[in-house]
Amino acid sequence: MALRFSCRQSALALILPVCFAAVGAKEITIGMVAPQSGPAAVYGREALAGARAYIDRVNAAGGVNGAQLRLKVKDDQFDVAKTVALTNELIQRERPVALLCGVGTANWIAVTKDGILQRSGVPVVGVMTPATVLRDEPYRQLFFLRPTLQDEIRRMAQQLSTTSFNNRVGVLYQDDAFGKDALAGLQRVAPEFGITAVATKGYARDAGKVEAATREVLESKPTSLLVLGTSGAVTRTLKVVRERAFPGPVISSSVVDPRDVVQALTPEVARGLILVQVMPNPRSPTLPAAIELRRDLNADSGKGEQVSTLAMEGYLSARLVVEALKRAGANPGPREVYAALTTTPKFDLGGFSVAFDATNRTGSRKTEISIINWQGNLLY
Repeated sequence: MALRFSCRQSALALILPVCFAAVGAKEITIGMVAPQSGPAAVYGREALAGARAYIDRVNAAGGVNGAQLRLKVKDDQFDVAKTVALTNELIQRERPVALLCGVGTANWIAVTKDGILQRSGVPVVGVMTPATVLRDEPYRQLFFLRPTLQDEIRRMAQQLSTTSFNNRVGVLYQDDAFGKDALAGLQRVAPEFGITAVATKGYARDAGKVEAATREVLESKPTSLLVLGTSGAVTRTLKVVRERAFPGPVISSSVVDPRDVVQALTPEVARGLILVQVMPNPRSPTLPAAIELRRDLNADSGKGEQVSTLAMEGYLSARLVVEALKRAGANPGPREVYAALTTTPKFDLGGFSVAFDATNRTGSRKTEISIINWQGNLLY
């Protein structure tokens, strides 16, 4: 009773320090709605590990303009309806200045159509899909560190055109907006690079029955195989390919996490998988961003988390939000962060640069070819 009485009487010696602490405590919320469980969990978990590592580093150094960063995460399980509902919930309750690393083409089409991003002004930085459709005008709240799927397909076609495996190509594609975008891109560039597709087969978004689709495509005796889908689909396709002793190359896009494939199959089975890469090599001995990522994950010691291209994407996305916050003024909100993203000529994220403007949301067009070696490591 005495304590309650003294508070009601506003004893200055007790109350003023608490009030000043509350006023002086500054915190900026950054949100993330991405799968931490379910069929695409690897994308959300790896991106979260990278993003959290950078945010922890910034907070340990004093935060941004004296404000600590708070990362609030929601697990949408790669379910479109949950992505929409949780994005609404997070924005309305937590008031983030930005969201990080959304996963799934259909998911972020649905969120955009819902209108919550436009109403709140919240940008989504580092959306982890190369889908071309999301770069159009209605999706201006979405910012990408990676190039478009069409850029990746062109890189795959260029790679095939330098070999003798381009005359009979088998194609497996995820039967949704993402996969159809990839297939349309391949059909567009095929004549330019002398590519002939002898079999094309779609499969369900959850990679259901992808084994049967793979066997059907292999019946057409292709000389190479393109798998336009996620890590799970590529993993299950490779099992069938190795069982059938298919001798040709298997190629896929940057959405495939090589570490996930190796862990699921062993290095021996995964060896030879060719992947387009759009993020810097996280094992680079010279790139500042890669060196810092490994340090912040304690990866080089062998005691911390391992590095991956997906973790690199999360790390760079968080770094980009921090850089935008530094340019967004003393009391930044979503619209100030958005303005900083679209008016800064270039962001250097540790040797990896991105740039946006009033209409462009594709920060980088960089693509490389990589291959999994016999040790299970990714070689650029």
